[in-house]
Amino acid sequence: HHSSAHILREKLSFRLLSLIGGTKMVHVVLSHAMSKDLAARYPRVRRVLVCNNAGYVLKPQRRPPRNVKGRPLVVGLLSNLNREKGLDTVVETIAAGRATGLDLKLVLAGPLIGRAAIATVELAGRILGSALDVRGPVEGEAKSAFYECIDVFFFPTNYIYEAQPLVIFEAMSYGVPVIAADRGYIAEMIGSAGTVVPRNLDIVDTIITILRTFIEHPEELNRAREASRKQFLAMRAKAMAEIEELVDAILSPRIDR
Repeated sequence: HHSSAHILREKLSFRLLSLIGGTKMVHVVLSHAMSKDLAARYPRVRRVLVCNNAGYVLKPQRRPPRNVKGRPLVVGLLSNLNREKGLDTVVETIAAGRATGLDLKLVLAGPLIGRAAIATVELAGRILGSALDVRGPVEGEAKSAFYECIDVFFFPTNYIYEAQPLVIFEAMSYGVPVIAADRGYIAEMIGSAGTVVPRNLDIVDTIITILRTFIEHPEELNRAREASRKQFLAMRAKAMAEIEELVDAILSPRIDR
């Protein structure tokens, strides 16, 4: 289950599938909260294994602390770039922060999805000027270069069926602090190592406050970096154990009598 579309709301197609598969069907989900939600929505789901996405992310080499004194704080977003994934909110936040005097730079990576996204980035270019870096789709070394150049990963997604976005674990693997909207099962990924903004808060004002703290107190940024990397390593170790359990379940299926 790599989507929460049939978990956060009932889907007839999956209800039928669970009826056909019965109580012996094994379901693999991304988190413990996802497991509870799935079982609560579909009573015939009885056997659930958890295997989080951190196991699919490599461990890059540890980076030294970054000094933000005398340079902009670099905020990044990597995704399919559109309003649903938070593009508009990211641009609004960086523009508003710079208007208050914060020295911020925005780096965008990923494909622009739709005309509205293209228009948003064009407007951002006029507002932010050289404080905007648009890199387009990135893979391999280009993706590593993206994560290595940013100080904060900002993911204010509005996608209602968000599950466990791989880009969050990727950012954390580089020791990049993550600030994200509370969607899907993101909170379980980040734990106490980053910031998950509840939907009832003004995300722009909340993020500007956090970015100001990182600029004025660089030691807080370095602490956040350490916490992010530590959380990723813990989640990855957990994922490795979960993968072993999954393989064991596949190779040695339980026989119910």
